[in-house]
Amino acid sequence: HPLGDSSIPLLPLSAMFILFRFGSRGLQSAGGKPNKYGTNTDHGFCRVVGVFVDEEREFVERAADICSLDVVQLHGCEPAWYCQYLRSKGYEVWKSFRMKDEKVLEQIREYIGKVDALHLDAYSADRVGGGLAKSFDWEWAVQAKRFSTRLVLAGGLNSSNIQQAISKVQPEVVDVSSGVETIVGQKDIGLIKTFVSMVKKCNTLSIIL
Repeated sequence: HPLGDSSIPLLPLSAMFILFRFGSRGLQSAGGKPNKYGTNTDHGFCRVVGVFVDEEREFVERAADICSLDVVQLHGCEPAWYCQYLRSKGYEVWKSFRMKDEKVLEQIREYIGKVDALHLDAYSADRVGGGLAKSFDWEWAVQAKRFSTRLVLAGGLNSSNIQQAISKVQPEVVDVSSGVETIVGQKDIGLIKTFVSMVKKCNTLSIIL
């Protein structure tokens, strides 16, 4: 998600992941461009997540290798075998699920053992890829925890609801997007610091920006 280059060094140390969106036509959005050394900063505390939506395997592998991505996040309708293939190539794979209803939990079951983490986000009929500024029933996330797979919670998180979300779901990672924006698509460093402060009080391990 966009962050001015001058803001990147100011990120709190507990913000462990920086997210970039990739598509067949190139990098979709980024806080600076990733390269073979990771992000365009000299700080070692950020891991780089590349988000892909229904892309060919060859494209994902090439982007992950060229940009030295730490995590490949699949946010489309990629089947379990696709995730398992990328994982077998040594990539850390997060599969995103749009939580329309409780039935999605049965779909998730097919991916257990084939991905490194479940990324749970809100559902929209006309949009994929996250950034919806809406949440979903966190009880479904609680139920997903029974699969004993690392959980990444997304969907309408902000400084007002993050502590409640963490208390209920106990995710390993939280993913914030519009919740730290004052202008659509532009992160606000003040909102980021407030959000991170709230998360640190809950001892959640990591944050995605």
